[in-house]
Amino acid sequence: FWLLIAGLGLIMSIDDAATLHEFVLQTFHNTFFLDVKSSVWVNAWLILLPFILIGSIWLCYKAFITLPKRTSILITLSGGIYLFGAIILDSWTNHYVMYSFMEQGLMGGLEGGFQMIGLSLLFFAIADYLEVNYSKLISDAVHSLRPTKRPN
Repeated sequence: FWLLIAGLGLIMSIDDAATLHEFVLQTFHNTFFLDVKSSVWVNAWLILLPFILIGSIWLCYKAFITLPKRTSILITLSGGIYLFGAIILDSWTNHYVMYSFMEQGLMGGLEGGFQMIGLSLLFFAIADYLEVNYSKLISDAVHSLRPTKRPN
């Protein structure tokens, strides 16, 4: 389970830096909607959304049966916030293309902000899990890495 979370975290981080989902969405949009102007209802997200929702529900289910309740809730909440920014706000941003640059920039900033909040909450959930369940082991490992004093 943790390898899956790590892989998803890596993909989401790379996506944010390299805007991968924008390129994938543009390809899907051009393929299925034949260069029609994108809107909230004519959008590649509508093709991908069922797969994303099924995968998200499965991941939440696995989290709740594998991890402590607090960690599961934090991971679910982080995914919801991230997906709200990546899907809902991204779709709404298409509507603002016809408006001013400021409104368009504001929507893009909100989209990225929600994605960063979601990722930050995911990292907090992982750190919290490690602290609650492995703090003694981590403390021992940190202390073992400190150099010992040499006798004079």
